[in-house]
Amino acid sequence: MNSRRILVFAAALIPAAFAASAAFGEERQHQAYRLPDNAGIVDQIISVAFEPSAVFLLGEMSRGEIRQYSAAAVALPDEEQQTSAKKRSIVGAPVAIENGSSTGQSFRFSFFMAGEDGTFAATEVKRWSTDQLRNNTENISELLREISTFETKLKRKRVEYAAVEVELSEMRKDAAEISEVDEIVQLKMQLTAKQDAVKKKNEESERLRKLIEAGRQIEDPPDIDHYRLELAAALTEAAKVTAVADRLSKRQHEAARQGFLRKLELVRALDTTTPEALAKEALRLRKQRRELESRLGITSSDTHSEEF
Repeated sequence: MNSRRILVFAAALIPAAFAASAAFGEERQHQAYRLPDNAGIVDQIISVAFEPSAVFLLGEMSRGEIRQYSAAAVALPDEEQQTSAKKRSIVGAPVAIENGSSTGQSFRFSFFMAGEDGTFAATEVKRWSTDQLRNNTENISELLREISTFETKLKRKRVEYAAVEVELSEMRKDAAEISEVDEIVQLKMQLTAKQDAVKKKNEESERLRKLIEAGRQIEDPPDIDHYRLELAAALTEAAKVTAVADRLSKRQHEAARQGFLRKLELVRALDTTTPEALAKEALRLRKQRRELESRLGITSSDTHSEEF
């Protein structure tokens, strides 16, 4: 019998076995966790979309008698669940083995499940022989021994896990201390870098101070006044040149601005002048030029016609 059935039998069917013992006319023995000889266990894996809160088995015995037995359901572990929305569970119930039943006799059964919200489901009807029922039944004491073995392993695992947890706690503590040490090292490195920068600044300041002091101790050359006069004259001349350049730049800027304004006025004037007026003005100017050339005795090379 695998661990899934052990879970079902240990968690649910043992109390059901006591109820079956009373139903079969036998005294309940809390000390002898054992199914009566005339009872067997029927179990089946089901898939339903809800968690059963009530389960029972309805069986039709070989003589046509209909009987109802209390049953139990236990959800399978997560690793044995499928990807569908339905949850897989194993259901089981103790069923009476009819007195005088012979090999080959069979009975039919179906499990009925109900949810807390009234949801209802049932399995398809199956047929089992009396031999199948007997072969599927194991002594409860044997199941309890297997459960005890599992409990012992579980306790040992818990002790191991507790030791691992202690070790993990120590590792977390060490990691926290290492993290603090890393922060201290980083602060130390930052402090060292700042101290080096301050030291370099102090060294540079000291070097400049010595240079200034050395410069002050150097005596002026004999003709220093002559050089100073030349430098002053050169600076004065440079200032004059700069002033002249500034004035010329301003004049050029103003001339350019005035030229732009004249062109702008001309464009504006042309906007209000018709082509006929422009042609007449051009003829008038040509006529004035020819008259001026005639008075001055100048021959013009202009061959344009005065008529359009």
